[in-house]
Amino acid sequence: MDRLGNAKFDSDDVPGALASFEESLTIARELADTVKDNIEVQTDLVVSLYKLAKVSAGEQKEAAIGEGLKLLARLDADGKLTEDQKGWGDSFRSLRNGSQ
Repeated sequence: MDRLGNAKFDSDDVPGALASFEESLTIARELADTVKDNIEVQTDLVVSLYKLAKVSAGEQKEAAIGEGLKLLARLDADGKLTEDQKGWGDSFRSLRNGSQ
């Protein structure tokens, strides 16, 4: 679903991208709830939240940003993030500030 969402976003089909990313996020959440100790699954959830935040607006955008930042903080506190992943919070904050 992410690939489809990316393709729709790249072709300026924002409503289509939003629908694809919402579906992808639902799957990512279910998987992350099932496999809580798998860092790859958890960071995939972060990526799904970022993609949704990038194409959404208003409360939906803010909720995705907040959830993504909270998850990143937890993973960082647990020592699970790589150095690159530690910078992902800046990307979320940039979306909040409208600079991405």
